Amino acid sequence: SWWNDWMEHESLDSYWQAVAYEKDLNKVDVPVFHVSGWYDLTFPGTFRNFPRMVEDAASKKARKNQKMIIWPFGHWGAQSTTSKFGSMDFGPKAITAGEHAYLDIQNEWDRWLEYWLKGIDNGIMDEPRVKVFVMGANRWREGDTWPLEGTEYQSYYLHSGGHANTMRGDGLLSHELPADDQPSDSYVYDPANPTPSYKRPKSPVSFNGAEDISFIHQRQDVLVYQTPVLDEEVEVVGPITLKLYAASSALDTDWFVRLSDVHPDGYAMRLGHGVLRAKFRESLENPTLLTPGEIYEYNIEIWPTGNMFRKGHRIRLDIASSAFPLFFRNLNTGKNNQTTAEMVKAEQTIFHNAEYPSELILPIIPKGK
Repeated sequence: SWWNDWMEHESLDSYWQAVAYEKDLNKVDVPVFHVSGWYDLTFPGTFRNFPRMVEDAASKKARKNQKMIIWPFGHWGAQSTTSKFGSMDFGPKAITAGEHAYLDIQNEWDRWLEYWLKGIDNGIMDEPRVKVFVMGANRWREGDTWPLEGTEYQSYYLHSGGHANTMRGDGLLSHELPADDQPSDSYVYDPANPTPSYKRPKSPVSFNGAEDISFIHQRQDVLVYQTPVLDEEVEVVGPITLKLYAASSALDTDWFVRLSDVHPDGYAMRLGHGVLRAKFRESLENPTLLTPGEIYEYNIEIWPTGNMFRKGHRIRLDIASSAFPLFFRNLNTGKNNQTTAEMVKAEQTIFHNAEYPSELILPIIPKGK
């Protein structure tokens, strides 16, 4: 019965409000050690909880006592005796358990509990509050805030000649603002043939890890925008946003976006992704259907990442309308997608011109920091 209840309540209504903890975080007055991994299915909660727990630090002493560690693995990263996860090897500094551990996560937790429960002054509270592993560079970064101190946000605008479909299209990411007459891109999303996600996760709480998603970028229902080959490294660490201007022929649809690191051999290493159901563009509480053909602005949060895009690589963004079976398909009718079976195709249009400058906003760590 609980499953049926979940399917019936698709908005943040009173059913979900009763168990929504975030609104009550201002009542929590305890030290917290926040931990997760870049490929952990529970990962987004960490980056929502940590800043909310520290933002009231001036009024509550305990709210200053927060720490966060992010490893390059899945849910069980604290038990990783190897540096490999998925198809990537992140080097010896990634090992978090065993005799070869560079950063022994279990020891960090033990020190935390010794300090707070036994009163042992072991120096853990004198250390940086945030430690995140930067893939590509294969090293840890430390700081006292999230995002990290010194982070600079840079805009990468979407460009094309109207043919950004597939990775062989003309989609481009550039710091340059788009021109007035730049054509839009379009594709058809068919829920009966949904754009796939990557391989099905082996664990209910972890993704498979770093893996090649270039096979997805070969589909006509996927738009691909990427930088030219980088002539210098770009370090991206922090929250990511896509400001997207788009129209649909449907009453409701989904926008699914992914960031990947394209290696010189074409391997596209999956990083963060973001999804927004169009009728929840204004709020999760009050869904509002689309007017077919009307252009809307969507602000899509892409899961944070920590990755060094190395010289010779590319930064790639792809846009689709599903990632099945990882996420429910949107059937495009405006009805409850979990309790109905009717479906229609949606004609999707992405705009990127002077009036509608769709842009990817990346958190950059400046060189030398």
